[in-house]
Amino acid sequence: MKARFSLLSVEWLVRVGLLFFEKDDHWTNQKSTKPQTKPNSKTQNEKHDLLCVNCRTSITANAYRIEVAGANQHHFTNPNAQSFDISLFEKANIVAHGITTSEFSWFPGYAWQIVLCPQCQIQLGWRFRRGDSPDFYGLITEHLIPDV
Repeated sequence: MKARFSLLSVEWLVRVGLLFFEKDDHWTNQKSTKPQTKPNSKTQNEKHDLLCVNCRTSITANAYRIEVAGANQHHFTNPNAQSFDISLFEKANIVAHGITTSEFSWFPGYAWQIVLCPQCQIQLGWRFRRGDSPDFYGLITEHLIPDV
């Protein structure tokens, strides 16, 4: 029973963004700097002007900004009292990670999943899903920089 509790604790830490999983099968509370995967083929040929702050990989463009609940930018606090400023996008060059859950969703009716940079694997934010509605991405504002 103790091993199950530990596994559930690790899963919760990943969900709230306190623990990261690296490709060489170990857990860390540090953001990885190792390149791991190729960019998403759906977006790699499109012009992007917002980059990952860590590795400068093209992530999205200002043209993909959308509004949900009346705004593009939101400020949220998770159950662990960590606050995030996020911006919303309809397209993003990301890698989804972990399970999708509707627990503690910042957008009622939507389930969420952690998203990572496809190159360096730092957490960039979350993907939000609801039934047949198109997905959207809530990306942590301080993890994106403009391509100058």
